[in-house]
Amino acid sequence: MSHKMLKISLVISLAANLLVLGAIGGFFASGHHKDVKLERAGYHHGSRPRGPNLGFAPIIRAMDRKDRRALGRMIKKIHAENSLSSPGAFNGKLADLIGTTPFEPLALLDLLEQAGTQAEKRQTITRQVLVEQLAGMSAQERLAIANTLKNGRR
Repeated sequence: MSHKMLKISLVISLAANLLVLGAIGGFFASGHHKDVKLERAGYHHGSRPRGPNLGFAPIIRAMDRKDRRALGRMIKKIHAENSLSSPGAFNGKLADLIGTTPFEPLALLDLLEQAGTQAEKRQTITRQVLVEQLAGMSAQERLAIANTLKNGRR
């Protein structure tokens, strides 16, 4: 390969790399990566989730980004006020109990029961905060959410 062809190849390679980096940087700078976490695995935009969803997730997905973020901040604040432990702390305790020799099944069962109780408490708090936020919205904002629930996001 001649010296001139090598320079041209390097310039094209550099341009392609910068294009890829720009696309990745643009994705993160736009804030869309924060919305990706809210989507369930196997759920794609424009399609409906399989099976009935009896929880509050469809309502949250139907909200606009600003309202979802405000709801998330309120829920985190209330969870902290109610001293609900983080999932990371639970995973540490779970790993310790599973790795303990001799294995203590009753201690593991107790931890899992505590986690279930705490999950119920989290869901109750989340439902309350969600209903409070919806109650604080205008009729027009709630209608927009209802339309998104019926027709999907456009």
